[in-house]
Amino acid sequence: MLTKKRLWKICIYGVLLCLVLAGCASVSDVSDTAQKSPVTLRLLTVGSSGEEACQRISRALSAITQKELGFSVELEQASLIQYKDVAAQQLLLNNAPDLFCYINLETLSNYVEEGYVYPLDGQLKNYSGITRNVPSEVWSCVQIEGATYAVPANNHVNYSKGFLARADIVQQMGINPAEIDTWEELHEVLLQVKEQFPDMIPVVGHFGQVHQTLGQDPLGDNLGVLLNNKGTTIENLFASEQYAQMCQFMHQWYEEDLILKDIIFTDEAAARMMNLYNGFGFFTRISDNNISASIRSVGQELVPFVLSEPIANSSSVNLGWCVSPTSQYKQQALQLLELLYTEQAAADLCIYGEENTDYVRLDKNTVTNKQDLPQDEWSTIPWAWPNRVVASTWRLPEKEVEKLPTKGAIRSPAMGFVFNSVPVQTAVNRCLAVVDKYHEALMSGYLDPQDALPRFLAELEEAGIETVIAEKQRQLNRWLNA
Repeated sequence: MLTKKRLWKICIYGVLLCLVLAGCASVSDVSDTAQKSPVTLRLLTVGSSGEEACQRISRALSAITQKELGFSVELEQASLIQYKDVAAQQLLLNNAPDLFCYINLETLSNYVEEGYVYPLDGQLKNYSGITRNVPSEVWSCVQIEGATYAVPANNHVNYSKGFLARADIVQQMGINPAEIDTWEELHEVLLQVKEQFPDMIPVVGHFGQVHQTLGQDPLGDNLGVLLNNKGTTIENLFASEQYAQMCQFMHQWYEEDLILKDIIFTDEAAARMMNLYNGFGFFTRISDNNISASIRSVGQELVPFVLSEPIANSSSVNLGWCVSPTSQYKQQALQLLELLYTEQAAADLCIYGEENTDYVRLDKNTVTNKQDLPQDEWSTIPWAWPNRVVASTWRLPEKEVEKLPTKGAIRSPAMGFVFNSVPVQTAVNRCLAVVDKYHEALMSGYLDPQDALPRFLAELEEAGIETVIAEKQRQLNRWLNA
C-alpha cells in the first residue's frame, strides 16, 4: 500500500524524469536543427567594395553555389593596404574566415608558423579541377616542410621590367614604344613629356613606391637576393652596383622634376595616382594580365615600354588561398575553390561583378567597363581571385591589347624556395626597419645616394644583414640539394 510520502516521492521522480526526457529531446532537436541548418561559407579577400556591394555579390554567388554545391557564400573584403591587418586580427581573435588569401609568401610562412592554416595534401587529390589548373612549378611555392598549405592563384608568373604610359600622349609625340628598351631612352621620352606637357607628371608611384622590381629574385624579403634572377649565390641587393646606379638615375630624374615629389608620402594605387596627378605613366611588372588590369583601373589605353627580357621567380606567386584549421566547412571551401578555378560564370562574378550592373559584355568571352556604375559598385582586384585565366578577358571597346612575348623567361634557380626567417628573426626585423627607412626614399629619388646610400649600407651591416644572408644561403643550399 502506497503511503502519501511514498506517493509524493514517485510523483517527484516522475516529474524529474519527464524533465530529463524533455531536455534530451530538446537537445536532440537542437542537434538535428544544427545539422540541418544551411551552410554559409565565409570568404575574405582583397578589395574596396562597400558592405552593400559585398552582400549583393554574395547573394549572386550563393545562387550559383546553392544550385551546384548546396551551400551559400558570404564575401568579405579588405583593401590591399589593410588586408594583412584585418586577416591577422580575425585569425588572432578566433574569428577566422573559412577561406582566405595570403598576399605574399612571407605571410603564408607566418600563418603556418602560427598554426593559422590547414594542410591540404590529404584533400587536394579529390579536386582535379584545382590541381590541373595550377602549373606544377607553382605548387612548390606553397609547400613548407613538405606540406602544402595553400592553393596558389593561377596568375601568369612571367613578367618583364617596364613602364606603362598613356597611349594618347605617346601617339601625340610620335613615339614607337617597341623602339624604347633602355633606361637612357626612356629618360629621353620623359624629358620630352615634361617639355611638351608641362602640367603632366611624367612618373607617378604605386602605394608609395616607384619600382616594384629591379629584376632580382627577392627570395621573399629582399634581404639577400639572386641578382638578375640568376645564379645560386645570395648577395646584398642594396650593396650592388645595379642598385647604386638606379639610385643615381632616380635622384637625377627627381631633380629634373620627372618624378612626383611626394611619392613616398602617398598611399594610393598607380591608377588613382595617374588620375589624381595627371600622370604620364608608372613602373610596373609588365605582363598581359597586368597591362589589362592597369588599363581597366586607369580607364584609358596604356602602352608598355619593356625594359628587360621576361623572368620568373617565386615573387610572382604573391597570392594563394588558405583554409582555416578551425573551419567546420573545409570540404566546402575546397569545393568553392574548384568552382572558381573551373567555371567562367563564377569567376566573372567575383572578378567583374554582375553583368549589366558592374560591367557589360562585348562577346561570349570578352567584357569591358560600364559607364554608369551603381552606387554600390563591386570593386576588387583581378589577381586577388583564384583563376582569372578561366574568366572572361577584359578590354576597352574597339581596342585589342597586343600580346607580349613572355615565353622563354629566365627562371630563377630558386623558384619555389621559401625562406624561413625564424632562426634569424631579430636580425630580419632590424634590417627591415632600416630598409623601410631608406629604400623607397632612394628609389624615388628623394634622397641623394651620395650621402644616404653609405649610411643605409652601414646601418644594414649593423642590423645584421650578413647574418640573414648567411642563414638564407644555408637554407637555399639545403633546398637545392633536396
